[in-house]
Amino acid sequence: MEVILRSICYRTLMIRCARKYNSFNKILTSEQVEQYREEGYTVVKNLLSEEELKQTRVALDELKERSVKSFQAGVKSDLYEVEQGSDGKQILNRIRFPCELHETFYNLQRHDKILDCVEDLIGPSFRYIAQDKLNLKPACTGAAVRWHQDWAFFPHTNDSVLTASILLHDTTRSNGCLQIVPGTHKGPILSHYFNNTFANVITDKKFKPSNVVFLEAPAGSLTLHNARVVHGSAKNTSNQPRSTLCFVFTAMDAWPLLGVGGRDFMNSGPVDYDLFTATLLRGNPCFTPRMENIPVSLPIPFHATSSVFKIEFETADEPAP
Repeated sequence: MEVILRSICYRTLMIRCARKYNSFNKILTSEQVEQYREEGYTVVKNLLSEEELKQTRVALDELKERSVKSFQAGVKSDLYEVEQGSDGKQILNRIRFPCELHETFYNLQRHDKILDCVEDLIGPSFRYIAQDKLNLKPACTGAAVRWHQDWAFFPHTNDSVLTASILLHDTTRSNGCLQIVPGTHKGPILSHYFNNTFANVITDKKFKPSNVVFLEAPAGSLTLHNARVVHGSAKNTSNQPRSTLCFVFTAMDAWPLLGVGGRDFMNSGPVDYDLFTATLLRGNPCFTPRMENIPVSLPIPFHATSSVFKIEFETADEPAP
């Protein structure tokens, strides 16, 4: 039985959150902050040390081995997303909730350098959402992730919501790096519905972006993108793997319209303020959510369960290599 590392008492979290941000050790430049504001993303190269990167890869290999044993034993788990390869073998595309499964990933979610970057972008008080995942693209077989906006999955009262992703391998166009459509975080929420069912991806076939940016960066780098920006990635056509560890952070004054989701509630949860504050990473709790005039798509996908890797209908074009 997996140990749920996230079950830490609120008091311990508050002690941990007492660390003060040191403005003299800023990681993001003013240009990077401005890029995030105007274009919806930025990249911090070589954030992790070689030793940290090595430890993270070892942890990834351990989880991969654990998934193989699970498959061989015939155990069904929502933690591992797989697809059938052309040779009949199963390909592991995603590991969900790695912070629960391995201490290395739990600690990375609380890495001071990562949190410093997050603080520069969404303010001194913020929390995590239980949406952490490892996206995997094995050499020559890694699937594409079609265009989508994270905001369609978990809208809030304001858009101080971002995904921070650590690159575990050198990431290039050929192995399916993240692609961003800059500036789309200031525009509408495109349809993610097909036949009145939430589809996980943009279904507007007229959407054909022309100004795509490819976020190529070395292993150990960090990408940060706003929840409203359109993004995706192409298939891995290279002989090199591409693995990414993703965390989602929100400002404490951003109240989730889905309720307070958690491991047991998947994409929705109860209106539970204690559960909300238990995910605080830095700063202080908030009692007055900040309301912004920003678009939200209805109906809200309270019970979305399918994957961006498993699309069985026609949508907008997938990202090109």
